Amino acid sequence: MYPVEIQMSTTIAPTAEIVGAKDRVTVYGWKALAGSVIGYAMDGFDMLILGFMLASIYVLDIIATVFLIPELKGKELE
Repeated sequence: MYPVEIQMSTTIAPTAEIVGAKDRVTVYGWKALAGSVIGYAMDGFDMLILGFMLASIYVLDIIATVFLIPELKGKELE
């Protein structure tokens, strides 16, 4: 609707500045970061174990239905 003018600059903005004491990460901050990383890793490991266990439970259900309980062959388990 309105024309937009793009302004370009030849100066480069500084990417790093001197950090004051109030801007530094505290020990509590590092502990929080470590705890979140450990929790994220444990969650991923939990999902890995769950994936393997669900596959095993499914196979064991088929084996039990077909071989151990012949009268239930072809029926849904509730």
